[in-house]
Amino acid sequence: MGISDFETVKPISKGAFGVVYLCRHKLDGQLYAVKVLKKADVRRKNQFKYVKAEKTIMAAVDCPFVVKLICSFQTRENLYLVMEYVQGGDCYTLLQGIGSLSEEWARQYMAEMVLALEYLHNKRIIHRDLKPDNILINSDGHLKLTDFGLSDMGLMDKSELSVLATPTTPAGMTPARLRSPRHRSPDIVGTPEYLSPEILLGQEHSFGVDWWALGIILFEFLTGLPPFTGDTPE
Repeated sequence: MGISDFETVKPISKGAFGVVYLCRHKLDGQLYAVKVLKKADVRRKNQFKYVKAEKTIMAAVDCPFVVKLICSFQTRENLYLVMEYVQGGDCYTLLQGIGSLSEEWARQYMAEMVLALEYLHNKRIIHRDLKPDNILINSDGHLKLTDFGLSDMGLMDKSELSVLATPTTPAGMTPARLRSPRHRSPDIVGTPEYLSPEILLGQEHSFGVDWWALGIILFEFLTGLPPFTGDTPE
C-alpha cells in the first residue's frame, strides 16, 4: 500500500511532528486518518526517536480505547501512518462547544481512559501527552486515545510486547518485567496545562505523569477549564 492508493479529503489536525489528513482509499472507499511526517522536519528537529516510538507502540497495541494503526509506509520525502478514522471529533472540541460535562458523563469517559491507561501501562508504555485534544470520540460515543508522538516505551525489545501479560503475584509484589519504566528527558515534553511536576522539574518520571494528566482532564471535564492556567506557558 502507498500514498497513491488514497485521495485526500481534508486536513484533520496538525501536531508537533506532522499533519493528519482524512483520506479515502480509492479501491473500497473506506475512510482513514493518515498522519504525514516530513522527513526533513523530523531530521531538523532530531525527533526520529519519537517517530520510531510512535510507530512501534501503535503497531504493538490492540485496545478498544486506543486508535488502531492500519499500516505504515514511506516515500523519499515523507513517512505515513494510516490509522482508523474516528469520526466523532475530540474532547477538546466537545468542551469548546458545550462548556463542561455532567458528572455521569465525565465518569463514563474517565472509566474508559482508565482502561486505556491500564492497558498501556501494563505494556510499560507511558503516553506523556494526555489531553482532551488527543482523546477522540467514535460514532458510538466511546473514547479512543491517539497521538503517541511523545510516548515512551520501557522495553528494550519490541518482541517482548507480544508476551506481556499480568501474571499472578503475591500482594504488593511487582513482576520484574512489569516494573515501571523510568525516563529522564532533556526536553520538557507534553502540553503545559497537563504537565506533572516531575516533568517540569526535569526529573525521572514514569506512569504517574499519565495519571496526573488524567486528573487534570477530569477537573476540566467538570468545570470547563484546567486547574492550572496562565497568560503564558511559563
